[in-house]
Amino acid sequence: MVRRSAIATSGDVVPEAARLVDVARLAPSIGNTQPWAWRLDGRVLDLHAVLRRRLADRDPSGRHLLASCGVALHHALLAAREHRVDVALESPDDAGWARVGEALDGTAHPDVAPRVARLVLGTTRSTAADGSLVLRSLRQRSTDRRRFTSWPVSDSVLGQVAEVAHTPLARVVPVTGRVTRLRVQHLVNRIGLGTDPDAGATPATVGGTDDVHPGDGLLVMATDEDRPRDWFDSGRALGGLWLAAQAQGLTVVPISRAVESHEVRQGLAHGLLDSGHVQALVRTGWQPLGRAQLARTARHSLDEVLRPGTDPVA
Repeated sequence: MVRRSAIATSGDVVPEAARLVDVARLAPSIGNTQPWAWRLDGRVLDLHAVLRRRLADRDPSGRHLLASCGVALHHALLAAREHRVDVALESPDDAGWARVGEALDGTAHPDVAPRVARLVLGTTRSTAADGSLVLRSLRQRSTDRRRFTSWPVSDSVLGQVAEVAHTPLARVVPVTGRVTRLRVQHLVNRIGLGTDPDAGATPATVGGTDDVHPGDGLLVMATDEDRPRDWFDSGRALGGLWLAAQAQGLTVVPISRAVESHEVRQGLAHGLLDSGHVQALVRTGWQPLGRAQLARTARHSLDEVLRPGTDPVA
């Protein structure tokens, strides 16, 4: 059960908001920066992107920061569905996304935390399902960067994951065929962009690098445009990809640094996409049977993440 958040507001909506945010705060993020904040005002729950948590060296554009916030929204919406809470999603309009872009470009104050989504909470239709399979999957998910087994991920399994993960927000393309896989492997490893450990991780934990190895399954995520809203939407889609792969027993590791390279993005698009822009490259694989699970990474508490709407986003 989720403990009641200490935010100073009234009404029966607070437990529902706490349930949603308690799941959303478990979302994966670039370098485990957790660059989000939630503010609750009555029945309105706002998601803010905390730009001061951007990793300037690994994420200069802010692409992955917004994608991380998108995964958090994905988790919140799934939690609403599983807890049977009616929600209405409101996205920023063009002017709102323009303000997000200005904040990322440094035109606005760097400490600005723009709103990237709003959930209007409705009624709870029945008893919440704390023990649902989806909620258990979200709570058990982790980014295990240790090297996979040598057992290859078949093209058919990759195709199934891509089909389930495909949404109107972004399309997922499996990297299939020996020649294509080798080309992508060479493209990423040649320029040394595979290494991408989480902040605070150690070589013993991550296996040293995220280089692409023979047998790894590879998936590319793409959107029609390449704007801040597309970066955010790709994160929402990435959350679905993660669940689809997890359902197959696969581990997912995003290779975020590779996508910051224009050369890699162009190389991935060539031969894989008819059109559009690459937003994510992930590798998947099988963990050895009996391998101990990793310790959970540190997370901000619910009270740190969910605050009253009157509180500034720090």
